[in-house]
Amino acid sequence: MNIKTDALIIKEVLSNLVSNAIKYTPDYGRVTVVVRPRRADILIEVKDSGWGIPKLSQDQVFSKFFRARHR
Repeated sequence: MNIKTDALIIKEVLSNLVSNAIKYTPDYGRVTVVVRPRRADILIEVKDSGWGIPKLSQDQVFSKFFRARHR
């Protein structure tokens, strides 16, 4: 997905992604942030070893105030 936006919004989005990854990853889990340059842009990935979001709830991820229930 390509997104054109300003630096302040990108900072807030990345902060939320990393904060949630840390918050929902159990002790001794792993949070990884990867930034890769590409031809005309960059790719940013935030990965964690947390519970994840159940398949049935994934379509609600971008709904305001949505919280997935973990297993």
